[in-house]
Amino acid sequence: MKDADHALNQSLAYTRSLVAELTPPTLKEFGLLQALTWLATQRQCHGLAVTVRQDATPLPLPEDQAVLLFQSVRELLFNVLKHAKATEATIGLTVRDDGQLEVVVADDGCGFVTAPQNRPGTTANRFRLFSIQERMAAMGGQLVIESVLGVGTRATLTTPYWNSRETPKDDDTLAPAESRAPSLRTRSTDVEDLSLHPTSKIGILLVDDHAMVRQGLRRVLEHYDDVAVVGEASTGREAIEFVERLRPAVVVMDINMPETNGIDETVEIKSRHPDVAIIGLSVQNTGEAREAMLQAGAATLISKESAVDELYASIRQALADDGVPR
Repeated sequence: MKDADHALNQSLAYTRSLVAELTPPTLKEFGLLQALTWLATQRQCHGLAVTVRQDATPLPLPEDQAVLLFQSVRELLFNVLKHAKATEATIGLTVRDDGQLEVVVADDGCGFVTAPQNRPGTTANRFRLFSIQERMAAMGGQLVIESVLGVGTRATLTTPYWNSRETPKDDDTLAPAESRAPSLRTRSTDVEDLSLHPTSKIGILLVDDHAMVRQGLRRVLEHYDDVAVVGEASTGREAIEFVERLRPAVVVMDINMPETNGIDETVEIKSRHPDVAIIGLSVQNTGEAREAMLQAGAATLISKESAVDELYASIRQALADDGVPR
C-alpha cells in the first residue's frame, strides 16, 4: 500500500508539473510575456541561457492565441536543447507596423541545412517543426526557419495581432439583445458591401467553439475578394440563431461542440434553410464522420488540418453543386 501510495503521489506530481509547463498559471494571470520569462528560467535549469526581449508595449492577447504561441515557443526551445548544441538562446517579441505579432526564437547552436519551404519529410520535419507550421497556419500566420551550419538557427513566428483589450467597433452599435451574444462578429463593412452588392460577395458564417480556429479561418478567407465572413458562432444554438439573422450562403460547421454537435445542428439548419450550403469541419476527416455529415445535409467534410488549403475551394464547390451562380 505504501509503494502504491508513493507511486500515485509521484504520478500526480508529474501530471501537475506537465500541466503547469504546457499552460502555466502565469500565462493566464499575467500574459504571454511573463509566461515566456518563466519558461526561460525553466530552460536555464537545463543548462541553456535564455533571454527574453520585448520590443513592444505589453501584449494583451486572447487566451487561446497566447496558449498556442507559448506552446510553439516551448517546442522550439525544446528543439534547441535536444538538437542545437547551443549555449544561449533569445526570445524576441515585436508588434510590426503591418499589425503582425512577431516572435523570434534564435540560438547560437550548430545549425542545419534548411529545405525549400520546410516541407514535410525534410530536415524541418526531423526537428518537429511541421506541427508548429500547421498551428501557425491555422491562426493565419506562418513559421519561417533560417539556419546556418556552425552559426545557429532563427525561427520566426508571425501571426495577426488581436489585442484582447480592444473592443470591436461594431459592438457599440449592437442592440441590447445583440450585445448579449459576444461570439457574433459581424463587420459593418461586410454588411454594407453585401447590401449594396448582394451578389458580389458570398456570406460565410463560421461555427466553432474555439475562437482561435474561427479567427484563423477568417484570416484565410480574407484573402479572397468574393467572400465575406458575416458572423461567428461558438455553439450550435448560436449557429441557428445567426443563420436566421444573417442569412449566410455558407456555414462552416465544426462537428464537435458543447451542448449540441454539428451534425444535429446541420440537420436543423438544412430543414429550415435548405438553400444554405454547409461545410463540415473536424479534427479528423474519418469515413464515419464524413458519412454522418453528408447524411445530415452537408456538402462535404474537411479536416481542420487541411482547412487552410481546402476551405475556399470547398465553398466554391458547395455553391456550384447547389446551383448557385459563380
